[in-house]
Amino acid sequence: MQNITFAKVMIVLCLIGSGALAWLDWNQYKQIQETRAKLIPNGEIETKVRMTQAIGREYKAMQEALSNDDLSGEKQPRSYIVEIADLPLVAIGAVSIDENSRASGGAATTDKIYTIHPSDKNRKYDKMNIANFVYTLEEKSPRIRVTKIVMDQFNNDLPTPRTTVKPTEYPLGRFTFSAVATSRERTDG
Repeated sequence: MQNITFAKVMIVLCLIGSGALAWLDWNQYKQIQETRAKLIPNGEIETKVRMTQAIGREYKAMQEALSNDDLSGEKQPRSYIVEIADLPLVAIGAVSIDENSRASGGAATTDKIYTIHPSDKNRKYDKMNIANFVYTLEEKSPRIRVTKIVMDQFNNDLPTPRTTVKPTEYPLGRFTFSAVATSRERTDG
């Protein structure tokens, strides 16, 4: 043990350390070689990137087709109509909705017809509220179209407070209304 000097201990420790470093370097070298093999043209990574890009293009095409589809949109037109009636600029409030269905011109579509009127049939509205309601129904949905609207002028001077408004008139005052909206939907089959 007396022949062991500090220099000899350092040499042994350095040999052990260099062996460990050689083993770590060899593993690193193998990883680099595997990565280079994957990066060659038509290698594993390039193939995966091309597949991901193809899937992304297909997804984008499907999204565009769906957004251009006039029969897509909200799945629950009744809740959509109620939501529009509650918007601040519309301010119609609670509405009653009666629903009917009929076959449309196409074989795979059905027209759902919604008759909309305020829950309180005697409640009066400004023309702006009614116009905003009808406009917003159509503007925010590619499926729903208002096909008929009946506005009755509320006139307190008459024994019967309602008079029918002719299409050519632009009377002042407040109104009650009912509207008919149609939603075209695909039928399963």
